[in-house]
Amino acid sequence: MLDYTTFSAKVKGTLSTFGADSGNEISLIKDFVEDYRIENGVFPQPGRKFEASGIAHGEDNLLLYQQLVTTPYGTDAWSELSNNKVRKMVLERIAQDIKWKISPTKH
Repeated sequence: MLDYTTFSAKVKGTLSTFGADSGNEISLIKDFVEDYRIENGVFPQPGRKFEASGIAHGEDNLLLYQQLVTTPYGTDAWSELSNNKVRKMVLERIAQDIKWKISPTKH
């Protein structure tokens, strides 16, 4: 399991220098996804998954939880992380969700 306080600092640091190291950015996303899979008993399967409207649920939320978490690394939606804007959007979603995990009642 991730230490969310330490991991949050890493994500914030990466966002402050975003674009400097895409490999590190993707590594942080993988770490979060792997932790989420273990915590929630998710076993990734190949193939794109059905997802609800991005307007209602947020594209960042859907990409992270409906696509990346549910598909094996390097397949399907993982290729979208080659786009800087998409990668940043996912890291920002992770930062927000970790903030809620650390302090769920202070928002």
